[in-house]
Amino acid sequence: MRGNGKIVQELEAVFRGAGWNVIKVLWGSDWDPLFDRDVDGLLVKRLGEMVDGEFQKLVVESGAYVRQQVFGTDPRLLKMVENIPDEALRTLRQGGTIRESLRCI
Repeated sequence: MRGNGKIVQELEAVFRGAGWNVIKVLWGSDWDPLFDRDVDGLLVKRLGEMVDGEFQKLVVESGAYVRQQVFGTDPRLLKMVENIPDEALRTLRQGGTIRESLRCI
């Protein structure tokens, strides 16, 4: 039985092990301004700490929940989204399905 881990990383390892080049697309383009502001890598680090089930829950929860769970772990992250309304945080898109996210070239 699979745990609540990072299936994308597991699949990436399998394909890379088979000699494929893998490009992962995990976040929608509406995250780009946030990643641009993430000069210290805090957001990337926080997202790397989250497991698949947490990402899935972000899709169905409120913007306030997204603010607390993703950005509320560090005051610097909260500052990054202080002028973004909860509704905008709620609608931040994640990338496609795993099939779409692992594009092998």
